[in-house]
Amino acid sequence: MKGDVEARRFPKGVYIITSRSDDRRAGMTAAWVSRISATPAMMAVALHRASATEEVIRQSGWFVIHALPESHVELARSFGRGSSRDRDKFEGLNVTESSHGQPVLGAAAAYVECRVAGRQVVGDHHLLIGEIVDEAEFCAGETLRYRESLFGA
Repeated sequence: MKGDVEARRFPKGVYIITSRSDDRRAGMTAAWVSRISATPAMMAVALHRASATEEVIRQSGWFVIHALPESHVELARSFGRGSSRDRDKFEGLNVTESSHGQPVLGAAAAYVECRVAGRQVVGDHHLLIGEIVDEAEFCAGETLRYRESLFGA
């Protein structure tokens, strides 16, 4: 099957993407995240077109990318299960707000807050381009990486 080598062998981080529009918060786990420009500072993230998080980002125009410490596998799994349409993935977590009112997870090692600067349909995903407007690093150390043994089927 195409993509098997990439899924198993090409290293990639595991991130949590969050957004808020009015009173609706959404979040999901993502691995397809990359820095794409230095000036202006920009990130890209690929989200499934049917994702509740992508829907909230479309409404708000903002998203936050969280890098997680290696020890937070369960948090990544939690945000990867189910839909934000069906449950509050933020319940019981330490969540603050960014300078633009977006949800920031206290468990993150670092985050970048992005204003949506572009969107492109790519296969079954939307590629969101975001200009970084704020960022913070909370702790040093290795961040969580995708490994099939932790997240594979």
